[in-house]
Parts: sequence; C-alpha cells; structure tokens
Amino acid sequence: MRLLGQHDDISGVAKEHEELYEAIEARDVPRVEELALKHLATGRSEAAAHRRRTPEQ
Repeated sequence: MRLLGQHDDISGVAKEHEELYEAIEARDVPRVEELALKHLATGRSEAAAHRRRTPEQ
C-alpha cells in the first residue's frame, strides 16, 4: 500500500484508472495512449510532491 500513500487525490487516481480501463475495453488505442501518458505524469507529479513533504529516512 506504499503507493497509495503517495497520492493525495485517491479518487482522482481511481477515476484515471477507470477511464484507462474503459479505453482498453473499447480497444481505443489513441485514447489508451493519451490516458496512459496522463496517468504517468500524474503519478510522477504526486510522487515528487510526496517526496518534498516527507523527510528522508
């Protein structure tokens, strides 16, 4: 569950997962590519923000 701790907006991440799943199910490759890139950017941004807030151990 470590990854969940890096997200301030769990419902937003869940929404991204839902949209990605629906695009995969529809075999909408351009939409899957768009959503996957967006999701990766969101994850990186959230992880970076988490690292800034969390002292190193």
